[in-house]
Amino acid sequence: NCSQHHTEDSLVYGEIDLQGFCQLLDDIPHTSQDIFYDLGSGSGRAVMAARFLGDFRECIGIELLDNLHQLASSVKSLYKFQYQHKLIH
Repeated sequence: NCSQHHTEDSLVYGEIDLQGFCQLLDDIPHTSQDIFYDLGSGSGRAVMAARFLGDFRECIGIELLDNLHQLASSVKSLYKFQYQHKLIH
């Protein structure tokens, strides 16, 4: 039901396995014109991995939980100046 309100306790969170995710990126055809979306992106690990390991035009994470969104934003800020050319804007 889309009208149901979720709390942080009602949502499940888990991180990706980086090796498995790399294999997934290799197995799924994509071009430099494609956009990578991660729905429920958590701390942004898959988004960052897709940006650094894939050839996407843009990588976008969408996260409902504010604390995880804030964590991903902090990680993005930390690496923004060093890797500006590879990060989302």
